[in-house]
Formats: sequence, structure tokens, C-alpha cells
Amino acid sequence: MDVIDTLKALHLTGTNSPILHSFGGRCALGYHHILFKQYQQQASTSTSESESTIVLPPKHCWILDSCPGKVHSSVANVIAAVSSIQMPISSKKELVRILTNEKNIDLAIASWMTTNLQKAGQGQGQGFDFMFDLDVVKDILENFPQQDMMGMLRDCIEMGKNTSTIHKIIAARNSAWTNDILQELETIRRESDDSSSSSSSPPSLNLVTLDAGHWVHIDDLDGLMKSMTTAF
Repeated sequence: MDVIDTLKALHLTGTNSPILHSFGGRCALGYHHILFKQYQQQASTSTSESESTIVLPPKHCWILDSCPGKVHSSVANVIAAVSSIQMPISSKKELVRILTNEKNIDLAIASWMTTNLQKAGQGQGQGFDFMFDLDVVKDILENFPQQDMMGMLRDCIEMGKNTSTIHKIIAARNSAWTNDILQELETIRRESDDSSSSSSSPPSLNLVTLDAGHWVHIDDLDGLMKSMTTAF
């Protein structure tokens, strides 16, 4: 609901609803799921809410290597590492130094984490702080195992049939993708194709496997961008 309220505050609603490219996979799926339920409820009942204030379900929802079950250990390690650093920090370079030298975080990931920094305070010499709330991030990660990802995925596909596509990026080198999980995803994809009302309709579920580890946007950025650009 916080995401939806933020989009409303930014006037990214109605015809201005954004196409969502998600790097917060499970948050994106939950966001997608809530919007479709609200949209169906509004469509079935009379409402005084203006069309321009309704947050429409996104046409594309990108979920990058988000697997059912516990959060990937590398993500948990990064969150634990940045949570232990005293903020604000003097520079982006110093954050990279601490993460790589003291916290054993890969250089590419440490460098990417600097894109989440913003200047702290209004005065000079205040350094940098994270632009996200670490306590909220930790709460979300702890809640991951309780999420019914497959159930939400099926609901979203049914509610958004022929109007919305969920793209799941699967990192081939992430061992969390077991054969059982992959087979269930493939079953969901086939079911969504079989129930499509038109052969020319966009797929409800698009499965893309990349030769990458969990951090797909670092391991195979070219492959990821190619997958995204060809979908539009």
C-alpha cells in the first residue's frame, strides 16, 4: 500500500500509470496482486473515485531471480553488511572500501550499492546516507518465506489475462531454482497460454533464463536488457 500511495502522490496513476521494471521482485508481485484485486473491486462496484486517481495494474511486471522460499543468501549478506555500517558515511568510495575490505562483499555489488546513496543533510561535509529505510527492508526480507508466490502469480495471471505480462527472469546459476519449482512455473505458463483468448495477445507469463548468478543485472546486463527491450 505504501508503493501505491507513493505513485498516487507522484500522479503516476490512471493513464499515467508506469510500466514497472522491478528489481524488488517479490514487492513487485505483491504490488501487482494488490492492484488487480483493487481494480476488479472498483470495476464491479460503483465508485466516486476519479479514473485519473486509480493506480492501474502495470502492463509489464519484471521479477528478477525471485524464487519461492527464503531470500537468497547473498541478498541477506549485503543487507546485514550495510546495516552494520555507521551512517552517514563520508563518501561513496569509503562505502565500497568497507564493503569489500571489511565485509567481504563483491566489488561489483559494493559499487552498485553506492547508487542507493543520497547526500545526508543540507550542509557541507554531511556525507551520504541510504535513500531507503533499512528497517523496512529487513522486515520485507523476513516476511519472504510466508509469501505464497505461486498463488499470487496464478491470481495475477488470471486477473490480468491479455492485458498484463509478468516476466520472470531466472538465473541459471542460482541453485534455489529446483526442478519442482521450474516445472510448476512451466505448468503455470502453459495454462496461461491455453486460456488466452487470442493467439495475438501478449503472454501472461514470460519465463526468461539467463546464464547468470543471483545478481543478474551485474552478471548478464546485456542479456537482461535484450530481454526487456524485445518485450516492448
